[in-house]
Amino acid sequence: MKKIFVIGLLCLLFILGTPRLFAIDSEPAGKNILNPARFEIGPYTTETHAPIHVLPNTTYTLSIPYEGHIQETRIQMFSSHATYIDEWNTQSSACIQSSQRTVCTFTTGNNTTELHVAFESYELDLYRYLDAYGFYMFQLELGNDDTSYEPYHGHYTDDTPPEFQGEGTLLTSYDTYLSVDMILGQYITAYDEIDGDLTDQIVVESDNYTGNEHTTGEYLVSLSVTDSSLNTALFDLHILVKDEIDPIITGPDHVYVDVDDGLSLATIIQDNFSFYDDYDGIIDHYVVLVDHYTTHAHQLGQKQVDIMIEDASGNQTIKSFSIHIEDYLAPTIEGPSKVDWFHSEFYDVDSLYAHFTVTDNYTSDEMIHFDIVQHNLPENMLDPGHYVVEFEAIDESGNRSVFLLDVEIHDDIAPTIQGPEHLSSSYKDIVTIDSLRQMLSVSDNYATLSLEDLVLLEDTYSEHATIPGLYRVIYSVNDGYNLTTHTVYIRVIDDVPPVFSFDSRITIEQGSTLSNDELLRLLRSYESIQMFDPTDVVVKHLEDDEHGESYTLHLELRNDAKEVMEHSVYVHVMEFTEDHPSQWINRTHIFIALSSCIVLVYLIKRKR
Repeated sequence: MKKIFVIGLLCLLFILGTPRLFAIDSEPAGKNILNPARFEIGPYTTETHAPIHVLPNTTYTLSIPYEGHIQETRIQMFSSHATYIDEWNTQSSACIQSSQRTVCTFTTGNNTTELHVAFESYELDLYRYLDAYGFYMFQLELGNDDTSYEPYHGHYTDDTPPEFQGEGTLLTSYDTYLSVDMILGQYITAYDEIDGDLTDQIVVESDNYTGNEHTTGEYLVSLSVTDSSLNTALFDLHILVKDEIDPIITGPDHVYVDVDDGLSLATIIQDNFSFYDDYDGIIDHYVVLVDHYTTHAHQLGQKQVDIMIEDASGNQTIKSFSIHIEDYLAPTIEGPSKVDWFHSEFYDVDSLYAHFTVTDNYTSDEMIHFDIVQHNLPENMLDPGHYVVEFEAIDESGNRSVFLLDVEIHDDIAPTIQGPEHLSSSYKDIVTIDSLRQMLSVSDNYATLSLEDLVLLEDTYSEHATIPGLYRVIYSVNDGYNLTTHTVYIRVIDDVPPVFSFDSRITIEQGSTLSNDELLRLLRSYESIQMFDPTDVVVKHLEDDEHGESYTLHLELRNDAKEVMEHSVYVHVMEFTEDHPSQWINRTHIFIALSSCIVLVYLIKRKR
């Protein structure tokens, strides 16, 4: 019974101890597990006479020398369960050749714990290399990366714990999300002399940091790591979450204010700036470090101001800005909206300035630039019409005012008509309207006028040019704005000796003429013709005697009723000479006597 117990105990110890013993026996002290002592070197083939211990389902990388040392080599990697590589290095799909090395990567199977390796060469290159250098640059290691060559090291007992690498205090900002997983590997790593990098084996024992990544303060995270020999290392990581971000002053670098506003510095800062901290929020206090504004708030120019804010963590921000005190108010132009110019008065462009007064809130009057910018006045300054003159006033700050003045030019000077105002004309010598027009002349201070511009307003003369009397002809002329009239009085006189007419007999002086109008007037005095009331007379035939002293006029009379009447008049031409004036005198006396008698008889009858 006792033997059975001992045997069972030994079996248990074997079962429990085998993994540990295997680990110690199968794992070398370094990363290179290719043990040269397990190889048998031959002229053409070099192979393991004892298997190399490997881990199942694990990736390994084999690297051997290539160019200049071993040109063509057949590589075999196999176990009792599978073959992983069996190819010549120059033709292998599992191996990569470079100018220095051949690198092959493979993964063991689930049941593989032992691996056989064989190298075969047709030439003696491999044999000569191994004879000269041994297994220098031959390496088999965990992973799929070809790392630097390390000679194979024998086994030894591992009682050294791994080490943590990294600072014991980690500073981070509240605005940066940094988890513990991100810290491990980035800031904290673990390394063991035998096992190598054990960062992925780090265990978080306690964690006061997670959940406070964005809250300022100091938090403890306890870590541990154990190597394959069960050596354990502990590490306390202090994570300090800080606010090291300066607060923010939002506002312009230049602030512009009106000199007339007289704003205080506090008002300017309140209206233009805001203070904020990403952690503390709104900051409602500031400190003025430099103030060149307050004592010069009413002087134009640029004034510097520096202000500072501080958050609860002591982070400070200083803001420098300039306050530009400027004059924004344009000058004031006072004056009429309209000016009237008359031709009868003196005026020019410069005379317009006298109508205005220009002032400014800051610039003195004499320093204000006041001038005419543009206008559409005529060059001769005479053309009547409506015009606009644009004035501008500019102060020393460049503020500009504009004033539009309406200018109305008036032609108040009437044109003149020069010429006779009184004329005398014989009823025999008719003055025509055209000839009368030629006696006149017209002129104007502005317009260009000629006799063609004369307009006949009234003419009482033309219809009575043969009838003695006083008549008038009125002309007018208009220069477009003013009207002028000129009246010519014409006295028609009878300067022709009289013609005596008795019934149908007419006696005229030799050398005199008898017009149709005169003849018609004489005919109307005949009783035989008065009732017909002729309005026109036409001489149809003239019959003279043998001596040329008498004529017979055969006439055709017409009246308004379009009736026609024929009549004959005997005309006797009497020659008056200075030698025989008695004839004219006697006949005149007879005519006067007869007329007197007729008048006397008429008066006596009326008296009765």
